[in-house]
Amino acid sequence: MKIKFLKKKQSILPDLIKGSKMKYLLIFLLISIPLSAQAEWSFLNHSTLFNNPLAYPRSPSLGLSINTSIYQNKRLFYFDAVIGKSLSLICYDYQQTLGIELGLEGGAWLTLIQKDSTSFLLLTEDYLIAIPLSFRLNNFIFTIKWNHISAHMGDGMGELMEKKTSKKEKETLEFYRNFAKSYDINLSLAQPILYSRDFVSSLFSYQYAIKSIQCRSYLHLGYIYKLVPEEVWNKNHYIGVGTEFKIWNDQISPYGAIDITWNQDTESTDISTQLGFLFKPTWNTHSLFINLNTFNGKERKGQLLGSNLNRVGIGLMIR
Repeated sequence: MKIKFLKKKQSILPDLIKGSKMKYLLIFLLISIPLSAQAEWSFLNHSTLFNNPLAYPRSPSLGLSINTSIYQNKRLFYFDAVIGKSLSLICYDYQQTLGIELGLEGGAWLTLIQKDSTSFLLLTEDYLIAIPLSFRLNNFIFTIKWNHISAHMGDGMGELMEKKTSKKEKETLEFYRNFAKSYDINLSLAQPILYSRDFVSSLFSYQYAIKSIQCRSYLHLGYIYKLVPEEVWNKNHYIGVGTEFKIWNDQISPYGAIDITWNQDTESTDISTQLGFLFKPTWNTHSLFINLNTFNGKERKGQLLGSNLNRVGIGLMIR
């Protein structure tokens, strides 16, 4: 006698799941549905997931600083202005704990000196464009960025150098200048340098609190993969650390920042600091910084790169 065993009828759904990538889709949907309900997408937002270091000399912002330093053994007063902005192109943020953002940055750094009561001389100008990609996990933020910087010399540099020369040196310069004019050559004490660099950089930061003091510490490093001129091509790394703090008190907060960066191209350890007050009005999302700032190390402006610089200034900055 033959005994027939009836197979239990099975659902088609498990076979579909096993036989395809449907199970991965279901897992993704189970996770993403509750996340997407509480997550926020934003586009073209001026408020960014990642904030550049306050004290780092090449952080885009809007500001002006009245500085003093020694130039050719003489005390010099001048202005450093920056016109820059960081923009969030697209950002995904889940309850301010998990996020990813693609941004865009641009900036121009100008050095000016007063010529008379109504005019200024433009000495140097540096331009930056950068594309950052940032990731956040709770209080940790990691950013990787592509950067391009180009440097240009202003017309006022030659005029400044002539102003600082002695009477005898001016007479000698005038003699050679007249000689050069006969050959249609414009002779100037200041010769512009063709300078630009393309590099990738990364920054890892951690935010924390010590009682009522809000702090951020970070590590950043970079690698220059294209440099003009090529004389310093083999010196293409930098690495630095920094810390920032603010004692938050509603709309006004004392704050401080320090950045210590070793730059291989100038073979120097540069220290920049800020100490002042942060104002955060309730009617605006931007913040106003008024500070005493210092820089000790080698000049980062492309036309003066590597020159010794010990600078003190009083600045105003908007971010």
